[in-house]
Amino acid sequence: MMQSRIDRIYQEGAKLFSRNGFEGTSLRHVASACGISMAAIHYYFPTKEELHNEITQFCFEDFIEQIIAKHRKLPPGMDKPSLLLLSIFDAITLDPTLFNLMQHDMQHLNEDKRRDRSRQRYAAFVSLIGQTMRKTWGREPDETVVLCATGLIAGYCEVLQADERSSDIERDQFIQRHRAGLVRLVEMAFDRPDQY
Repeated sequence: MMQSRIDRIYQEGAKLFSRNGFEGTSLRHVASACGISMAAIHYYFPTKEELHNEITQFCFEDFIEQIIAKHRKLPPGMDKPSLLLLSIFDAITLDPTLFNLMQHDMQHLNEDKRRDRSRQRYAAFVSLIGQTMRKTWGREPDETVVLCATGLIAGYCEVLQADERSSDIERDQFIQRHRAGLVRLVEMAFDRPDQY
């Protein structure tokens, strides 16, 4: 019972923080979305910052599980960086919650704290990509591949957020064009077995 309540808080909180940002979401909003009292939410999460951090960690773990499950369905020998990158792009496109959480996490901070948090988030992002590669491939990925993939994924997140006023068709074409370019970079640089 307790775990299902916490899972519900994570799920509803992730939706709210992702959609409305850190400042636009309160513990009261999350409690209301879950149908629980403020006392109940404070029992599990005394502060909004603590809840946000727990939700982000929950989304990290869920993201890694999705990528690993998708990659396991590939035929043997198809563990190229470009295919892993495509799996990550697909997961982000279907559910950008984690990346929205990371972006909104920065907006409520002053400049000094934002700089510190930015370094922490970048390190967490690199770690996430490294963990995903490690668990998917069952071996330690080359650091250069991890850093490049991290930059390309961050670029893809920017592409997804760009041009939101365009029609759906124009936006889809814009995203597909940039996505293809990012994957080509990985294919040219890293899809050789001796590189990873």
